[in-house]
Amino acid sequence: MSAYCLFDVRAITDPKKVEEYRSRVADTVAQYGGHYRVLGGKFDVVEGDWRPGFLVLVEFASFEQAHRWYDSDEYRPLKSLRVVGTQSNGLVIEGCEPAKTPADVYEELFVPALFQQWGSVVAEAARLGPGERVLDVACGTGVLAMAAAERVGAAGKVTGLDVNEDMLRVARRKSGRIEWREARAESIPFPDASFDAVVSQFGFMFFEERVAALREMMRVLRPGGRLAVAVCDSLERSPGYAALADLLQRLFGDRIAD
Repeated sequence: MSAYCLFDVRAITDPKKVEEYRSRVADTVAQYGGHYRVLGGKFDVVEGDWRPGFLVLVEFASFEQAHRWYDSDEYRPLKSLRVVGTQSNGLVIEGCEPAKTPADVYEELFVPALFQQWGSVVAEAARLGPGERVLDVACGTGVLAMAAAERVGAAGKVTGLDVNEDMLRVARRKSGRIEWREARAESIPFPDASFDAVVSQFGFMFFEERVAALREMMRVLRPGGRLAVAVCDSLERSPGYAALADLLQRLFGDRIAD
């Protein structure tokens, strides 16, 4: 579940250190999948004698991820700037368990039943190796991206791309080292020849414009790079997916099942 870092900055004692801190801290937050939810702004104290100053609230995917950021090599020198340059208090607090989203249900039930085993298969087909740059298009909750990250190692870089922010929210809980980006496959937000390999697992069938998506995937591949795409076969040859399609049709109708 989500967790939050709350800082109450009551006074600034060294403006230069604070300015340096503010110019650099957002990049470290983003690197660990965090999002600013409060950055100053108006407030009213409705109970008690609390007298807050400048409030900052940063959301992370989990309690552990919030601590990874706070204790990270990237944030540690900035933390020293804030401690010296301000009078402030801070805490990490775990949020409450939210209602399950469709992405949560997908991760809990569909991934282990249908998709988990294919991540390593597609990664093998793409011949991913140490130090490579890999893009996972329609990454969902990150099954293939995680398999790719294991193969490229610490020297490599994996980016997961999906149009569904709920899917990405689940994916961010799994890894802060993978870059998770919200975007359409038909408009990939990276320059030409950015990746050594582009992979996609069971998403191609759902793209609105498949030709445009394939063109974009080829565009961001370096010359000589590898493209590996896994798609479902016809329902007649995939009894497991046929049963799923039948269930969706009975529950939600033809539009969702198709």
